[in-house]
Amino acid sequence: LKSTVYCTAIRNGGRTEWDFAWQQYLSAEASEKTLLLPAMACTQDTDTLNTYLVRSQDESLVRRHSAPLVLRYVGRSSAGKDQAWAFLRDNWDFYFDTYDGTSFTMTGIVNDVTLQFSTQNDLDELETFLAAHPNQGTATQAFSQAVEKTKANIRWRQDNEDSLRTWLQNLP
Repeated sequence: LKSTVYCTAIRNGGRTEWDFAWQQYLSAEASEKTLLLPAMACTQDTDTLNTYLVRSQDESLVRRHSAPLVLRYVGRSSAGKDQAWAFLRDNWDFYFDTYDGTSFTMTGIVNDVTLQFSTQNDLDELETFLAAHPNQGTATQAFSQAVEKTKANIRWRQDNEDSLRTWLQNLP
């Protein structure tokens, strides 16, 4: 219940509420940090999400093992999808160099950051990234699956989006 309350307050609040949660996070015990970490990704403000992503790379602020979780949480959010993908691309060397030895970490990052990919632009960016980074290390299979899932999502949208839109518009 506590995590839902945190997330709702941050989603519906502004920077003041997020900053309050951040200050609580910095002084919290480990169990409370576990609740606050995903909740802070609930903000709808992209500038705040970017601040969160940048801070997550500072080991004096966020534990090393928690930094990938921040990226994953932001990637799962509708407001943060594009931001998380851009951040991963821009900071690929950091994540690859720091976490490639732990395959579940890299796989989780790729899975969560690409989870909502469903457009040709998403696919184009993904393929461009992969061409520029032929060595994805332990994330190779996750990236391959992300390409396939994105293609499937594009097909689904092409096949269903118009009829679904029409159906929703005709609801009473």
